[in-house]
Amino acid sequence: MATAAGVVGEAGYFNIRANREYAERIDRLRIFAVLGIMIFHLPPLVTYQSDPDRTLPVFSSDWILFLKIASQTMIPGMMVLTMITGLLVFGAQPAPPYGKSVRKWTRRLFVPFLIWTVPFSLLVAVLQSFGLGSEYGHQLGDFEIWPLVDSVLGITTFPVNVPMYFTRSMFVLLLLSPLIWWLVRRTGPLLFLIFAALKIGQVQVPVLYSWSICAGFALGAYLVVQPEWLDHIEQHGGKYLVAALCLLLVSALIRFMYYGQNVRIATILTDVADFFMLPGTWWLGRYFAYPRIAAVFKRLNPYNFALFAAHVPLIHIYWNLFEAWFGSSASPAYPVFFFIHPVLLVGSILYLSKFAEWLSPTLWSYAVGGRTRNELNVRKERAVQAG
Repeated sequence: MATAAGVVGEAGYFNIRANREYAERIDRLRIFAVLGIMIFHLPPLVTYQSDPDRTLPVFSSDWILFLKIASQTMIPGMMVLTMITGLLVFGAQPAPPYGKSVRKWTRRLFVPFLIWTVPFSLLVAVLQSFGLGSEYGHQLGDFEIWPLVDSVLGITTFPVNVPMYFTRSMFVLLLLSPLIWWLVRRTGPLLFLIFAALKIGQVQVPVLYSWSICAGFALGAYLVVQPEWLDHIEQHGGKYLVAALCLLLVSALIRFMYYGQNVRIATILTDVADFFMLPGTWWLGRYFAYPRIAAVFKRLNPYNFALFAAHVPLIHIYWNLFEAWFGSSASPAYPVFFFIHPVLLVGSILYLSKFAEWLSPTLWSYAVGGRTRNELNVRKERAVQAG
C-alpha cells in the first residue's frame, strides 16, 4: 500500500485520488456515514433537554430506552462526510477556476437541496393547514413567507427535511473554501482547533450552527497539507476507535440514568469522542474492503445521496403508520420496528429511486446532483482512462 505521505499531486499536496485504496475507502465510508445518520434519526428521537412542555418518548423497557439512547450517541457524526469532502476538494491542486467550481457545487449540492426541501415544506404547510403535521417543528399552516423560507433554508433552525441542513452548510463551506485553504496552509491545525472548541462550547451561530461540519472540513484540508497524519491514523486508528467508543458508552449511560435532563458532561464527552471517532472511523473503513461487505456498499453507492435526502420524509410516513397501528414507542412491537425500520428504509429508497430515474432521468439527475448510476459509471471510466 502506498503511504499517504508518498502520494502527492502536481502542487506538492496530497491527492487522495492518486491512492486507489483510499479512494475506494472514501466511497464506502460515505455509505457507512449515511446509514449511521439514518439510524440516528429513527423515531422517536430521544431528547436530552429538560422541558416541561415537551413530552419525552416512553419505551417498553429500560433496555429499549438504553438501545435508543446508544443509537443516537454512538453513531459516527457528519464530520466523517465533511472530512472526506475536505480531502477531495483541497487535494485537487492546483484548484480549478473558482467560477467553474461554484457552478459544479451549485449543481451537485444547492439545486438538489432546493428540490428536496421546497416541495416538502409546501407539503407540510398544506398538512398543517388541515391540522396535521405538527411534529415537523415549523409552523407553516398560515403560509407566511418567513416561516416557509426558514423551513427551506434552515437559517435559524433545521429545515423541515432535517438532514438537508448538512447539504446547505456544505455548500456555504465550499463557497468559503479558498479562504479556508489559505488559512490552513498558514496556520496548520489552528482552524480545526477553533472549530472544535466552538463545537464543544456549543456556540450557536445562524446557518453554520453545526461546528462538526466545519471542523471535519478543516481537518480534511489539514490532512492534505500534512498527509503524514493519515499514515499515523492507519497505524493507530484502532486505538482512537476504542477510546471513542468508551467515551460514547459512558455518555450513553449518563443520558440513560438522567433521561430527560440536560447533563452537560454527557454532551462534552460525546463532542470529545467525535474527534476520536474521526480517525477511528477512517481506520475502520479498511475492513469494508472485504468482498461481501464491499459488494453491499458498491450496490448502495449510486443511491447514496437519495438515501441521505429521502429518509426523513419516509421515516415520518412509516412512524405515522406505526402509531396508527400500535400506538407509540411504549408498545411491545417497538423493538421489532426499531430493527426492521432501517432495512425497510433502505429497500424503499432503492426501489423508489430506480422508479424515479426510469420515470424522469433528467429530473432525477438534478435531484441527486448528477449521482445517477450512468453518470457515476461514466466518471469512473474517465478516471481509469486518465490513469
